[in-house]
Amino acid sequence: MLYIYTVKKNQGDKGPSGLLRLVHAYSGCYGQNDFVLCFPGFLSKTKNTIESFAKDFPVNGRILGHQKGYFLPGVNGHKPVPSLAGVSLVDYANSFYGGYSCTLPFKKDHAKIAFFLDGKDFTLDTNLDAVLAKSNLNNLWVKAVALGSSNQSYSTYFSKSAFMGEADVFLVDESVFSTSTGSKQTTSHDEDALNLINDLHQSTHIVVSRQIGQSDDLLSMFKNCLEQ
Repeated sequence: MLYIYTVKKNQGDKGPSGLLRLVHAYSGCYGQNDFVLCFPGFLSKTKNTIESFAKDFPVNGRILGHQKGYFLPGVNGHKPVPSLAGVSLVDYANSFYGGYSCTLPFKKDHAKIAFFLDGKDFTLDTNLDAVLAKSNLNNLWVKAVALGSSNQSYSTYFSKSAFMGEADVFLVDESVFSTSTGSKQTTSHDEDALNLINDLHQSTHIVVSRQIGQSDDLLSMFKNCLEQ
């Protein structure tokens, strides 16, 4: 079973986006040690906005450099950071997510997708080539996926006033709610799924539903995105 959160942001909405608030709620309860692999669309464009983004995505309020993940170049990742000669936007962003590297070829990509993977598979080697090899992908647990129209950048996620409307979905494998943080129910985790949005500002812009599916569906999405 998959839980699907549909998140709408309207032009002029104030403060952090509903998607970011949902990611914070998920990460705080179930994803503190997740590894997030991101197809960002457009990355933040300055040193300060990259740093601000890295403090609060995916886990809220982390010491700069203590998130764990990897950003692909997206559309603009290979462009230089204006105030740092010779440093690209994507390399600077990745420096705050564990310093992981990857030599697998990825083309320019406007997709905006974040995969939240069980962090236990990303603890030893900072080179991701082996863990992302086709022969190893079936060993990974894709716990959640965020995808939609929102670029993974400071202006889109944290803007004080939204320049335009956005729509995103956040999919969570039901097994996530079977952890010690979730309820003890064995037949349904509806209450746990709803609890993620109960306290969120702008929760009226978020709709949660269930869909019959398997965690393998999220893994299939991950595999598909890695094929370039």
